[in-house]
Amino acid sequence: MKIPENGLPNHLFNYVSSITPLVNIDLLVCHPNKGFFLVWRDDQYYGPGWHIPGGIIRFKEKLTQRIDIVAKEELGLSEIKSPQLIAINQIQHLNRSERGHFFSFLFSALPTFYPQLSTKTNSLLKNGSIRWHQHVPSNLIAQHKRYIPYLEQTIEGIEHTSFQIGNLLD
Repeated sequence: MKIPENGLPNHLFNYVSSITPLVNIDLLVCHPNKGFFLVWRDDQYYGPGWHIPGGIIRFKEKLTQRIDIVAKEELGLSEIKSPQLIAINQIQHLNRSERGHFFSFLFSALPTFYPQLSTKTNSLLKNGSIRWHQHVPSNLIAQHKRYIPYLEQTIEGIEHTSFQIGNLLD
């Protein structure tokens, strides 16, 4: 591995994730009238269901760099504004031996432009489909149900101004 910042090959990443927690960001992108972005996920680790886009922080990568990468790669947004840390949680999937333990930083942000995406959640879904949501979907992945209060605040137009330590001390 010549450039660690580019990430590990999958087999090494899976091994590392089986012996130590991973650190990731989740990015809640909001719109005052349209609600929030969710991405459809259906892979061997999570789903099928809607999730808040996110990503694992790489070696020597800043949180802000990962936020920008998630915005671009998962949502197609070249730029976001006002990223704000709103919660840190420990997320565990007790029956999984890989990718089953995370320390997750939840950020909220605003897009600099508002893509014309569907709000119809019953249209054909494939892994990576993006939708605006004005209600919390019943098929939100289990690990992100802890974020429902933040999604509901977004729907109600309440700005995320306070920081929550989540379940770190549980």
